[in-house]
Amino acid sequence: MFDTDETMITFMNKKAIRKWNAKTGELMWETEIKCKVAPALTYGYCPMLLSDDVSTLYISAEKSVFAIRPTDGSLVWEKPDKLKGLVYQISIVPQGILVKGGPNPEGKHGDPFMMLLDASTGKKMWKKEFKKLKASTNFVVDGDHALVLSDKKLYSINIADGKYEEVAKDIKFEGKESPGSLRKRDDGLFISSSNNLMMLSMSGEQKWHAYHKAPGSGMFSKIASMAAITAINVGSAMDGYSRASANASRSATGRGSAKYGLITSNPYMSKRFKASTNTEGHKYILTKVEADGEKGPGIVKVSKATGDVVGQIVLKDKKPMYEVDEIENKLFYVKDKKEIICYDL
Repeated sequence: MFDTDETMITFMNKKAIRKWNAKTGELMWETEIKCKVAPALTYGYCPMLLSDDVSTLYISAEKSVFAIRPTDGSLVWEKPDKLKGLVYQISIVPQGILVKGGPNPEGKHGDPFMMLLDASTGKKMWKKEFKKLKASTNFVVDGDHALVLSDKKLYSINIADGKYEEVAKDIKFEGKESPGSLRKRDDGLFISSSNNLMMLSMSGEQKWHAYHKAPGSGMFSKIASMAAITAINVGSAMDGYSRASANASRSATGRGSAKYGLITSNPYMSKRFKASTNTEGHKYILTKVEADGEKGPGIVKVSKATGDVVGQIVLKDKKPMYEVDEIENKLFYVKDKKEIICYDL
């Protein structure tokens, strides 16, 4: 996590959180955090989250969330409460710190939960956790409520007290898939999996549903490229940084400045960061494609606003090795041992 244009904070091993000078490599401070494993993204942990005013960094480890001052590494919370599982998602809301988590990728060491933490102490604020999270998506915040899709039902949770209501049910995907992602858009709630897309109104009514069958059960698909992962992480971890950067710039200049604030000094990163805001328009799906007289496995580019196919490429390969850069709208396909082809999507 870059808390300024020249400093970064890392949690690379189970011993400590560290802050570095990104230009010189100098270690600026070190804070010991006792945990059995480093909270890597690939192990299910959520990214670090920086507060709007750049005063607090929230980091998940084991079954806790730690609040740290980026200036000196001191702990904001003396002893945070233990949670029911690993923390997958953190969101700063007016009522406190909203978290969601559960077991590790192997299904061990925890149970699904959502809980609100006191921003001043790290203590639990709801009488009990929200636990109706079977095959659930991430949550999204809509005013004073949080929405989450679980077990074919859409729940609305009052953030202040944790009380909830079921606002929609029988939300079904085809191909034995379960919804994996929930996103709030101007036109409603967008939910998706590998081969299903669906748009709901904010009240849970289905607007449209699109399904593109996978070419085969044994098909190897690797859509989540490093660039795509970067885009996702930018939208979550770096969201707090972008707001904090803009706030810092406003404090320095006395007026509003560019949304991306401090990151603009790096032209390449600034370009990709700004472009990442445009990746919400489409989703790329591996399916059977027919285009320009050719048939076979390929990629379709689907509009998230309508569910319509707006572009497609036939790859022919039954088990294509490929990566999609959703920021630059490029597809890199391994044609053979010596050749990689780049398609403009």
